[in-house]
Amino acid sequence: MVQRSEQQGAAGQQVRLPAHSTGLNHATTRSINRYDRAKRHNLDLAMPSPTIDAPAFRQPPGPLHAMLLAGTVPLFLGALLSDLAYYNSYQIQWSNFASWLIAGALVLGGFALLFALVALLRSKGSKGPALVHFLLLLATWVIGLIDAFVHAKDAWAAMPSGLYLSIAVTVLACITAWRALATRAGGAR
Repeated sequence: MVQRSEQQGAAGQQVRLPAHSTGLNHATTRSINRYDRAKRHNLDLAMPSPTIDAPAFRQPPGPLHAMLLAGTVPLFLGALLSDLAYYNSYQIQWSNFASWLIAGALVLGGFALLFALVALLRSKGSKGPALVHFLLLLATWVIGLIDAFVHAKDAWAAMPSGLYLSIAVTVLACITAWRALATRAGGAR
């Protein structure tokens, strides 16, 4: 035996809904029917996606800026790991690897810094989040440049200050990339 009940629809019309004897209570039937009506009217009532209260940008960085920014992290991390390997083995080639990895990270970071400057100049309204991102990226680049100068010395003279600078610049690069890329939903736009 199937009973039908009438409920008020979204546009004020009466909607006939089947009342099944499957043990569904009235609240469950009502919520299912709400989603069925939403599908008919092409409304999206899916679970709301989590939002970030204070995004770093009004618009997330573009795909090229994101790629440049994210590319600095593995290069600085590789330099840190090379410094650790040199610190433990005293093989000079590890210091050379670190120097080249830092140079590559500075190239990518310089272009990302340029993109951040353009985003700062083009931002309308509150420039606070874009300014914080630019300053973080600038601090990362400057400490990376100092790290490159330290690594330009003799390998023996570069330790332990080169290792400490590599730790600092790697942490700053991770924070900067995470803060800027946390607003991206994924994929190129």
